[in-house]
Amino acid sequence: MLECRNWRCPWMKCKYLKLSTRLDASEHPGLAILLQSCPQVETLIISSESTFEPNNLGFNEDSNDPTGESYWMSRPCWGFRLKTLRIYGTWIYANCYFEQIMPFMEAVLKNGIVLGKIILTPFKDGIWAYPMQHARVTQKLLSFPRSSEDAVIVFSG
Repeated sequence: MLECRNWRCPWMKCKYLKLSTRLDASEHPGLAILLQSCPQVETLIISSESTFEPNNLGFNEDSNDPTGESYWMSRPCWGFRLKTLRIYGTWIYANCYFEQIMPFMEAVLKNGIVLGKIILTPFKDGIWAYPMQHARVTQKLLSFPRSSEDAVIVFSG
């Protein structure tokens, strides 16, 4: 709704930001505005655990298709100072989220000029991602261009 009305969040000086989201398409506009309002974030943590239920409030979708692959690339860059991105949970390996998160990951790798590492957790509560899902995510991430020569992708618990 903020983006539809061309509103912005106030700028925040946080260097550490933890979000509870699975990067659903309906959340893209709000997340983009939030991330743009935090230009000094150095560490971004994304976890799928949330106490909120998905909610469709009946708002019209953004005219800049939030499901399109170019959505995150078309946002003014917010990750210039991002050094670490950590994503918890096996949800990124699921087919329904793979297409949602890969454009975001591509934007992080392409725009993160000081990015040092992306840390992905391939398991949760002792449950591992299937090897084929893990390989698909790995291959896709390695295919993206990187602005930072130091950027590494780490699979860790």
